Amino acid sequence: MIAALRRWSGEPSPHLDDDSKALGRYAPGAASLSEKPGLALLAGPRDFLGSSDGIEAAFSGWIDNADEIAELLHVEAANPATLYAAALAAWCDGADRRIIGNYAAIAAWADGRLRLARSPWSAPPLYYRHGDGESMASPLMRVLFAAGTPREPDYERMVDELAFDWRCLEETAWHKGVLRVPLGATVTLSAEKKILDRWYKPPAPASGLAYDEGGAVERARELLDEAAS
Repeated sequence: MIAALRRWSGEPSPHLDDDSKALGRYAPGAASLSEKPGLALLAGPRDFLGSSDGIEAAFSGWIDNADEIAELLHVEAANPATLYAAALAAWCDGADRRIIGNYAAIAAWADGRLRLARSPWSAPPLYYRHGDGESMASPLMRVLFAAGTPREPDYERMVDELAFDWRCLEETAWHKGVLRVPLGATVTLSAEKKILDRWYKPPAPASGLAYDEGGAVERARELLDEAAS
């Protein structure tokens, strides 16, 4: 799993050791660390840290079209965090539209902003807290708790779930003060604000008049061949 700690004052986080230990309980082995003034990115033994053109990234999951992206960008495909950082450097917020995979990613822009992203349809969770001069993010709630997030359940959310009033597309998590990145979305954090971009939307169904059964079957075969490869 991955994590990020951002202190907007530029000071190091006092919770870095605690977060490293929290990540270490997920998989045996020490977490990798990338540290700059006011920023720490961590990745467990199964995940990745990488950088490209001044962008630092932590990546959990995989990229299905890694070879295609690597060829376009003239970089190696072995480290998905480096590949993801290179895609951001080349395509900015359009990078996730080109990448096919199952992932949660945290990236730090060169200007200090923190960017959180999840792939559409299926991805590891990505929780975050933003406020009081700092931001933190991780797929593991215990990492946020280790960094000082209060363990205060959101009982309103629990009542909604029990009433089958699901909020699966909303940002609310199970604890107060904790938000989550929706599927197919990015959240960009700065000292002053956060910006949510739900960039992915399923395509609208074709109308009956525009439907071409033969073309639809052929396109379905192309997509299945691509997925199988």
